[in-house]
Amino acid sequence: MNFKLLTSALLLALRLFVSQTVEDPESLLTGDEPFTVNSGMMMTQITGTGYIVQLSDGVEIIHGSAVITGDSGFADQEKGMVKVLGNVRVRDGEVLITSSSAVYYRDSRIAEAYGDAKLINQGQEISAQRLRYDRNKKMSSAFENVIMFDPRNNTFLYGDTGHYYLEEDYGILTGYCRMLSLSDGDSFSVDGDTMENFADSGYYVVSGNVTVTRGAVRAETQKLFYYPEEEKVVVFGRLPWISNESSKIWGDSIVMWLDGNELVRIESWRNAGGTFTENDVENQIYGNFINLYFLRNKPRLLEVIGNVIGSRNTERNDEDE
Repeated sequence: MNFKLLTSALLLALRLFVSQTVEDPESLLTGDEPFTVNSGMMMTQITGTGYIVQLSDGVEIIHGSAVITGDSGFADQEKGMVKVLGNVRVRDGEVLITSSSAVYYRDSRIAEAYGDAKLINQGQEISAQRLRYDRNKKMSSAFENVIMFDPRNNTFLYGDTGHYYLEEDYGILTGYCRMLSLSDGDSFSVDGDTMENFADSGYYVVSGNVTVTRGAVRAETQKLFYYPEEEKVVVFGRLPWISNESSKIWGDSIVMWLDGNELVRIESWRNAGGTFTENDVENQIYGNFINLYFLRNKPRLLEVIGNVIGSRNTERNDEDE
């Protein structure tokens, strides 16, 4: 065994037992940024290429602006990492991560959190079974049962995998995704393949096989923009449509305004068409642009512009108009 290494390790172990603090960047892990390890009890284990410091009775790791705390753990000098176990909290400026355990890599400045992991930043919350937080890129990745919560709009986004860019306040989820927005006893539900949260601007984008449910309102599309403050939904893509119990509208792009579970207004642009029922009479209409207003979910006012074709169908006859 290397005598110099053994002597250094024994001296380190002695100092650890006396002070329970390491503040020498050269002595534990490599790197230039000041690094501090505090623990109620420390023990040093010699390895073939370095040493491992066992930490117990409370752990605190300080690396620049980042502070990691937990119940116990260990520091591996060869791998340049610290693992913290039990009631873990990672604080880096406004960022807070909680989890059952975490591994921190000093050189790359990356923290990986495991077990009911949650990241909070500027009110946005991301939870998953595993979180990866890159301090250099100011980015977090989430895996397994990912939930992104936007408290400003009381909206939950669910997915298989998620990425959150802290400085942009922007998140994206992939896999089987669902958005659930809750307000005053009603819910707005959207399913899709990909979901984006532009939290700083206050809107969401859903792409790929999108379906919408809000009360009796239904919609299908390939892409959706949702503006919760205005209760406005924009859909476009391959054959989008929006419907409720009395109407169905389609077109190349459609804008819908809601008031809770009730439709207020629908605009359909290009290749627009629709059916709506009034007094047991089904009306069909086509044109370049359709503007349809509702009152208590029933059609109230219809405006059609450009290449207008309409028909009215009853059980007794079919009358073209």
